[in-house]
Amino acid sequence: MAIERADWNVPAVVDDQPVVPATHTPARYEDSSNGVLEPERRSGVPGDFSGSGASGLPLTLESMWRNDPAGYEFRLRTAQQSAMEVLAESHEPDELVRGFDTLPEAVHTAVFSEISHTPSGAAKRASDAEMRDLATDPGLAYLIDRWGHNAPKKCGLILQRIRNIGRQLSDADKSKLQHWFDGLDAKEAAGIYLMLAGGTG
Repeated sequence: MAIERADWNVPAVVDDQPVVPATHTPARYEDSSNGVLEPERRSGVPGDFSGSGASGLPLTLESMWRNDPAGYEFRLRTAQQSAMEVLAESHEPDELVRGFDTLPEAVHTAVFSEISHTPSGAAKRASDAEMRDLATDPGLAYLIDRWGHNAPKKCGLILQRIRNIGRQLSDADKSKLQHWFDGLDAKEAAGIYLMLAGGTG
């Protein structure tokens, strides 16, 4: 893949979003009767964590989202929608979830911290050198062609959000995330890139 471990290490260009931890895969959250998304109970699945509150969410995440100005429901729904966009592009969504759930809690924290926020439009455009490198990634090549003159802006946003994630991780956890990502097929990788870029727009 063109997104190498070095990309997870570069500080974010724009850092205007608080970091909030998460662990459970947001796509596995279901609507409760009162309209608030609650987690589907999963026992014996790698990546589940015991330190959770009444909602089933990790206590730290639940507390931070409930004290977030945007609100608990908004953060949870945004993370769920982002995850669902990725799963929709996978031939084996359950396998994708299981693989991600085996990653360390710190990876879940960093990823769901990022995808619980809507993308910032203030990202720096990808440079010509970055675009040449990114175009070698099968998961991005089609999207770059599709985006046309908007591609440098979209790719800049992807890089910014990857760096937002990477700066929260140890080298060991970055390597584990990279290894998981490298195991995805081009369609799944494209789904992640598309989500990070803000969807189809």
